Amino acid sequence: MASPSIEPPPPPWIYQVFLSFRGGDTRNNFVDHLYKELTIKGVYAFRDDSKLERGSSIAPALFQAIEDSRAAIVVLSPNYASSDWCLDELVKILECRESLGRMVVPVFHNVDPSDVEKLSGSFGLGFSELRERLLKEEMKKVKRWKEALSEVATISGWDSRYREEAAFIEQIVRDISDKVMCAPSSDAGELVGMGSRLEEIDELLQLDTNIVRMVGIWGLSGIGKTTAARVMFDRHSRQFEASCFLTNVADKFRLHGESALQHELLSKTLLERDLRTWPLGKGCNLIKERLSQRKVLLVFDDVDDLQQVELLANKLNWFGPGSRIIVISQDKQLLEAHGVNVIYEAKCLEDDEALQLFSHYAFHQNQPKKDYWELSHGFVYYASGLPLALKVLGSFLYNKSTCQWQNELNKLEKFPNRKIQDVLKMSYDGLEELDKKVFLDLACFFNGENVDEVRDILDACGFFPERAFGVLIDNAIKIPDLSAAQKLEILNLQDCTSLVELSSIQFLTKLKSLNLKGCKSLGTVPNVVGLKLLETLDLSDCSQLGTLPELPRNLKYLYVGGTAIEELPSSLGGLAFLVILDVKNCTRLQQIPISSKLNSLESLDISGCPHLLKRLSGNGNGELPESVGCCSSCMSHMDIDTENTTCKFFVSFPHL
Repeated sequence: MASPSIEPPPPPWIYQVFLSFRGGDTRNNFVDHLYKELTIKGVYAFRDDSKLERGSSIAPALFQAIEDSRAAIVVLSPNYASSDWCLDELVKILECRESLGRMVVPVFHNVDPSDVEKLSGSFGLGFSELRERLLKEEMKKVKRWKEALSEVATISGWDSRYREEAAFIEQIVRDISDKVMCAPSSDAGELVGMGSRLEEIDELLQLDTNIVRMVGIWGLSGIGKTTAARVMFDRHSRQFEASCFLTNVADKFRLHGESALQHELLSKTLLERDLRTWPLGKGCNLIKERLSQRKVLLVFDDVDDLQQVELLANKLNWFGPGSRIIVISQDKQLLEAHGVNVIYEAKCLEDDEALQLFSHYAFHQNQPKKDYWELSHGFVYYASGLPLALKVLGSFLYNKSTCQWQNELNKLEKFPNRKIQDVLKMSYDGLEELDKKVFLDLACFFNGENVDEVRDILDACGFFPERAFGVLIDNAIKIPDLSAAQKLEILNLQDCTSLVELSSIQFLTKLKSLNLKGCKSLGTVPNVVGLKLLETLDLSDCSQLGTLPELPRNLKYLYVGGTAIEELPSSLGGLAFLVILDVKNCTRLQQIPISSKLNSLESLDISGCPHLLKRLSGNGNGELPESVGCCSSCMSHMDIDTENTTCKFFVSFPHL
């Protein structure tokens, strides 16, 4: 089945930009050109003359459009303050800025910002004329209008004076496009559990100080590092002269190189798309030259190599006073190596938060529906507080029946969700080979064991446990609890060369396939008779393995080639379902309990077993025992010696 995609509820706005303007001043010139350029750039803007349906009541419709817009561009022209409609719009826009976090971008079109703030000059004259026209009962609005004009005048915006209009509009559109296209939705789902986490990040950022500060966000894949950073970035970016959220740093670095990352950083912070190119190695100097006097907010997401940070923010003095740089990584050691000593550790959601987030995607409400409570808790338990897992599962289960939910929960107990597994596997794939092997050993065989004893075992095998433990911790690798995997059907531990013993699989009663091929340090295998559903056991090339336990009766495929065993257990002779028996290159093997009960055996490989082949000829008469011939009417393949070196022992062959 294809992995489900996350489909969160729609964002809490319809339009990306609301245009507030005085029609007589700018409708047929500046605003018309601005609206057209926004449309070309893919920014969905609301303009009262093109979006309102005929017959609509203009005030309620406009107010609703303001609430439904992600941002507002307020074009403050000379006669803006002479319109009570414009001023009512402005009051509503600023209310939404305060209560809903909407962005506001003022454009001072042929007016001085100080005239707007002080209501002076021609701008103030228009406001005075409006006040004289007001009825007595309308005068109570005047104070709020004044406050709104004073507030909007202090918001960082654009001044059209002494600017060429076409270039001026292009810069405005570029700025607003970056803000609304890259801004996170911050819907209810995104914000579940974010309150306390954002408070912790804000404390580390110390936004009220004028120092330059670099903060790290660290944690495992899918835990919400990027989401937290995006919500924080959206809330605070307006406090800075320039800002940039640089995504997928690791991938971009590998695909496009250092210059592409530096170019994207500068183009977003300087609002210049057509930056000149520069020689390789000069980007660092250019970043320092252009940003050293600017207060910037920078976020570098998914950093996995020290060089990436050094290319983008090697020194704090590259940036102006009050700047904040946030580096997001799964590698704590990388952050510390760059001198990022202030690090926020992203944590999994608490149980109540996890249930709320899951419900948001599964039901589009804050709690499960009546008949889904118990099932919901099952999925929440499976997700272990990981936001990504909760989103994926909730979105996939939306609008499905309880029967479908139960089937999916049963399936997850056997087969992990691919989308979740792929994200978590990124943490594992980033490890070196030695650390991968130690991780698998810890996860499957030593989880919950005494740390000192495990350390001694790994150290005796030459696997540098102290270093490995540190790497796993710094890379936020979470050791899974297999005791919760009682319905696991396949366990593949091939080439875990540090594995010494296998002692924790007795609870895997649903296990059908166990692959330990190439586990060269494995000395013993525990009793597997209790694994009644086990069909495949692969112990090939476990060169230290000297004995085998009794085998479960439903076993179909047994591979023990290349081991140090001297004999196979007597229970093998009664395996009526055994199809393949491979003991190739078991140089010490002397006995194999061939029996007529092996009536399903199709393939037998005993090549490279000199001691066994000698003993199979009985008392040295050079004949294979008749039991080899009668053990199976299905036998289609028998390999005695591919190298043809021990066939010299045989002078006759049994009837097959």
